[in-house]
Amino acid sequence: MINLKIKKGFTILEILIVISIVILLSASSLITSSNYNRMKNDIDLIMSENMILGIINDGKQYCRKKQKPGFVFFNIINNEVSFKCDGKKIDSFTLPEGIKINSINMKLSKIDINKNGIACDAGTITLRDNKNNLYSITVNVGVGYAEIK
Repeated sequence: MINLKIKKGFTILEILIVISIVILLSASSLITSSNYNRMKNDIDLIMSENMILGIINDGKQYCRKKQKPGFVFFNIINNEVSFKCDGKKIDSFTLPEGIKINSINMKLSKIDINKNGIACDAGTITLRDNKNNLYSITVNVGVGYAEIK
């Protein structure tokens, strides 16, 4: 008869292999998490810029179509952009968490739009992202467009 003794416990090599696997899995999840946060920040910023441009341009078209003046208002406290005409809020957008309206160098934080759909105020809207980077949207008077810089 063969008498086999069964060892209880783990060898140092087995423990080192398990620790190595755990470290590799942890490192890959940290890399994935940091990439996710960076991509989310970039997507939120691009979406915010496009939504602000959309509200400005839609407001211009609305005023031109209705032949009534209106304005786009930037509420820094609530982090919201809204278009109003005839005392009614026609459209609005709240910026996503992490994207903030940093500053507006326009009179009363708004862009007046005349009944012909022309912006009467020029200026720059500055946004700040999660990484404290600044991005600008420039609005020109009389040319009918705004651009991201």
